[in-house]
Amino acid sequence: MRRRNFFRKTQQKRYASRTFRNPYFREKIDKRPAVILYGVMISFLFILIVLIIIFLKPSFKINEIHVVGLETISKTEIDDALRSYAGENLFLFFPRQNRYLFNQERLVVYLKNRFTLRDVTIKRIKNKIEIQIVERSSFLIWQTKGKSFVVDLEGVVIRESEEEEISSLPIFVDRNNVEINIGDAVLSPEEISSVLKFEEHLRAQNISYKQVEFDRLAGKWTGVLTNDGYRILFDVTGDIEAQAQRLELIKKEKITDVSKLEYIDLRFGDHVYYK
Repeated sequence: MRRRNFFRKTQQKRYASRTFRNPYFREKIDKRPAVILYGVMISFLFILIVLIIIFLKPSFKINEIHVVGLETISKTEIDDALRSYAGENLFLFFPRQNRYLFNQERLVVYLKNRFTLRDVTIKRIKNKIEIQIVERSSFLIWQTKGKSFVVDLEGVVIRESEEEEISSLPIFVDRNNVEINIGDAVLSPEEISSVLKFEEHLRAQNISYKQVEFDRLAGKWTGVLTNDGYRILFDVTGDIEAQAQRLELIKKEKITDVSKLEYIDLRFGDHVYYK
């Protein structure tokens, strides 16, 4: 009897522990996360295809660049720079030469970093780019450390000079041989203006010269080396008219033979020194 009850209780426990499902009322599985994931993937692919069509389609490619205003910079140099810029890719494979990815401000900065320019104006008309360049005007040759550079009226180094420019432009020599780079300012506009005024007075007094020299360390002077071999030292921050008058006066009253002259120093007001 006990044995029968034991088996009955065991059966009841097994029956109670079983899980039952109604075959007509099965539990529904939530498929929304998978649907959302598929939707996101399809949307991403659609957007990617649209971007590829827009940014890689040949009809949207900038196919003409017109540059005006070049004077000393060669067209080959500009073309190489523009080709290099257009060859850059945005987001790895979208080229900047696409008209929708073209950035005028970025190209202006790019060109000004490559060349010493006064101004750059850029217009885009559909698939055509028009670039107006204003170069810094060549004015003088700045010589230092055995090299010659073209400098504009604001004292900014434009580029290294060509051989023919050395004979056609005024020569300014840095006696301290300070190393410089393209774009550096080696003179102030005021210094250049003072030198120009002083040169006018030299020509009026029939004094011919080879070069203008600057020494900013040993006494900080500016001088003109004349064709007769002597130097005229003057103060670019002082009264140029007064210094020129003192030069004319001392040459008339004190100096009779310039072949023995080493220098005339006009930097100290009414006191003119010469040797």
